[in-house]
Amino acid sequence: MMDILLDKLLVVSLFCLRKIGNLVGFIIGVVIHPIKNIAIWITLLLSSFLIVGNVSIQLEGKDMFLMSVGLVSIMIFISSFLERQTVDIDNKDNFYLGYNIKKIKFHDNFWLRRFNELPVTLLFWLIASFPIIVICSQLKFNFEILNNVFKSVNEIIEYIKVIWLSAFVVISTYCTALLIESVALSSETFSRSYLYNTTNLYEKSKIGAEIEQSFKNLFNNIFSFKTIVRPMVGLEDDLQFKIERGIDYIINRGTDVSSNEEELHKFYNLAFHCESEKIDVLIKRIKKYCETEENKKIRYIIHAVLLKRNLDIIYWYYIHKWSILNRLKVMPTEIVNLAKTDLWKLLDIENDFYRSKDYQDIFWRICNGDIKSVRLSRPYSKLNRDNTKRNYCIYRIYLVMLEKVEDINFLNQLKNPKDIMDLLNVLEEIDKKGKNSKYFSDIFSILFSWTIDSKDKDNNFIDLFSKMMSDEHMPVYLMNKRVNHSKNILLSGGYSQDLFDDNAIEYLLMFMKLEDIILVLIFCLAYSERSNKEVMKIEEFKIWKKSIHRQYMKENIEDLRESEFLCELCEGSMVSHFISEEFIKWMWESIFKPFDENLYEEFMKLGEDGTRSNFSLDRYFVVRLLLCSYDNRLASLYDFKEDNKHKIEKELSSIKVILENENIYLF
Repeated sequence: MMDILLDKLLVVSLFCLRKIGNLVGFIIGVVIHPIKNIAIWITLLLSSFLIVGNVSIQLEGKDMFLMSVGLVSIMIFISSFLERQTVDIDNKDNFYLGYNIKKIKFHDNFWLRRFNELPVTLLFWLIASFPIIVICSQLKFNFEILNNVFKSVNEIIEYIKVIWLSAFVVISTYCTALLIESVALSSETFSRSYLYNTTNLYEKSKIGAEIEQSFKNLFNNIFSFKTIVRPMVGLEDDLQFKIERGIDYIINRGTDVSSNEEELHKFYNLAFHCESEKIDVLIKRIKKYCETEENKKIRYIIHAVLLKRNLDIIYWYYIHKWSILNRLKVMPTEIVNLAKTDLWKLLDIENDFYRSKDYQDIFWRICNGDIKSVRLSRPYSKLNRDNTKRNYCIYRIYLVMLEKVEDINFLNQLKNPKDIMDLLNVLEEIDKKGKNSKYFSDIFSILFSWTIDSKDKDNNFIDLFSKMMSDEHMPVYLMNKRVNHSKNILLSGGYSQDLFDDNAIEYLLMFMKLEDIILVLIFCLAYSERSNKEVMKIEEFKIWKKSIHRQYMKENIEDLRESEFLCELCEGSMVSHFISEEFIKWMWESIFKPFDENLYEEFMKLGEDGTRSNFSLDRYFVVRLLLCSYDNRLASLYDFKEDNKHKIEKELSSIKVILENENIYLF
C-alpha cells in the first residue's frame, strides 16, 4: 500500500515539476521573444496602467461572465471560418513548392499571422475563470473554509478585474481585426470566384521569396563567421555535418514538395542560387584579404589566416556536397545541371586565384585514383591518373559524372541532350585551362560509344544525342573530337560485326573528311589481311562507296594529290604500322593511273622485294574501285599475258561479287 502511494506521489511530483518547467520556459520565451508574445506584453502594460492609475472597474461577476461567453462565441465562429480555409494536405495540386497556394493570402495576412502567435489557451483561461472567481467571491458557502478563501480573494478582487479586463480588451481587439480581415478576404475571394485562376503569379512569387529567404538562412549558417573562426581558436565545428544535412534537406525536400519536374527544377534553382550568392560573398572577401598591404603587419597576418580559412571552407563545401549528392537519389537532369553550375563556379574561382600559393595548397591535389563511393566500370579515368596536381573539387565532380554517364538508364532519363552538351562545354573549358586534363575527352568518349552500341539503338536519349552529333553547326571542338573519336574507333583494330550490322560504320564515316576516310580505309584493309580476315563484304563496300561519294560532293581527291596528305598518311597515321612508306607512296600515285599490265607487274615486284606487305591485290583493287576516277577504275585484261590473267583471276576471286556489282568484268 505504501509503495503504491509513493509511486503516485512520485507521478504527481513529476507532473508538477513538468508543469513548473513549462511555466518557466514560457516566461523565459515571453522575455526573449517580446514581438512574438506582444499580446502578453500589451496585457501586462494595460493592467499596469489601470492599477497605477487607480482606475475602478465597475463590473459585476455576472456581466463579466456574459461578456466572456460572447467573446467565446465570436472565437468559435472565427475558428470555424479558419477551418474552412484548410485544404487537402495530401493533394499536391493545392500546394506550390510546399506552400498552400490556394489560401496563401489568408496565411499571409498580418492579423491571421498574429493570431497564430497568440497564447490562446492562457488568455482564454483567464477570460473564462476570472468571472467565476468574482461571482464566487460574492456568495456565502456552508463550508467555512471556502468563505475564508474567497474572503482573501476579495482583497485582490480589483486586481483580478483589471487583469481580466486587459485580457478581454486584447482578445477583443484581435477578434475584431480577424472578423474585419475575414470578411474582406472572403469578399475578395468571392468576387474572383467566377474566373478560373490559371497563373497564381502573385502567390508563386510570394512563396518563392519565402523559400529563398529560408535558404539564405541555411547557407548563412553553413558559411557563418562562427564556422570560419571556430577552428582558428581551437574549437571544432562539424562543417561536414552542416553541409551534408543542408544538401540532404534541399534534395529530399524538393522531391517531397514538388508535384512535377518543373517545380523541382524551380525549387533547386532557388536553393542553389542562394548557395552561389553566398559563395560569391566569400570570394569577394577573399579578394579583399589578398589586397591587404604587408606593411600593416597585424592586419596582414589576420587577413592571411582568414584568407586560408575561407578558401578551406569553399574547398570542403564542394567535396562534402558532391559526396552526399552521389549518395542521394537526384533526378538525372538536376544532377547534370548542378554539375554544370558548380564546374563553372570552380573554374571562375580557379581563374581568380590559381596564382595564389594558399589556393594551390588547398585546392590542388594529385588526382590519380578513384574516390570512395564512386564505381567506374571503364578505364577512361586512367587517362587522368598521373602525378600532376589539379583542382580536386573539379576532379571529384568529374568522377561522379563519369560514373553517371556510364549508366544508360541515367542517360535515358535526361529530357534534353542540350544539358549534356552544356556539360561537355564547361569540361572543354576546364581542359583548356588545366594541365593535361582530359575530362571532356573521357565523358565524350563514353557518350559517343553509346551512340554506336547495338544494344541501345532504341534508347531515346541516344537517338537525340546521335542527331545532335550529326549537326553541321555544332562547336568546332566538338566537331574535331567527333572526327577523332570516329577515326579511333575504326582504327582500333578491326571493328566488330555489330558496327557493321547497325550501320554504325556509315554513321562514323559520315563525320570524316575525305582524307580521313582514305586513311581509315587503307588501315582497315591492311589490318584485315594481317588478321587473316576476308577482304570486304558487298554490303560494307556499298557503305564505303556511299560515304566517299558523299565527300566527293564537297571535295575532290585531285586536290589531295598535291597536298601534304601523303606525308600524313606515311608518317602520322597508324597505316604506316602495317605498310611501308615506299608502298604507300606508290599506291597513292597509282590510283591516278589506269590499271595496265605494267602497273600490275610493278605491284607484284613490290611484293617480291618486301616493299609491299599486308596488302594483297584484291585489297588494292578495292582501293581503286572506291578512289579512282571513272576512267581509271575501268580495267581490262585483254592485252595481259595469259599467265598474269590466271594469277589476277585467282587473286580477285574473293571480291568477284564486288566487281560484278561495279560492272567490272575483267575476264
